[in-house]
Amino acid sequence: MRIPRQFQTIVLLTLLTTGSNTVHGQEPETVPIELNIFPNPNRGTFYITMHSCEAYYAKLYALDGKLASTLYLQNGLNYISIDVPSGLYILKVGEEEEVSQHFKIEIK
Repeated sequence: MRIPRQFQTIVLLTLLTTGSNTVHGQEPETVPIELNIFPNPNRGTFYITMHSCEAYYAKLYALDGKLASTLYLQNGLNYISIDVPSGLYILKVGEEEEVSQHFKIEIK
């Protein structure tokens, strides 16, 4: 089946957000992870507020792809304190090992 051109971007963004493909003819469920990161930028100490009933694993990566930290985020307020060099980092959040969304964090 060919996807009309005007919907190709939406399909690609859905696949990037969920980190998965259609399996056994079922569409993947795309439930956005609602969270706030503050302050951002920060100095390695910040809060992540989760707005869901689920807990998520998160991995913080430097822009060179190196894993800087692994976090377990629960519903509500999560206090994070990490000792990493200043720079931009990507927080990959998902259930267990499956990444579903990415967030940018700047550490000064």
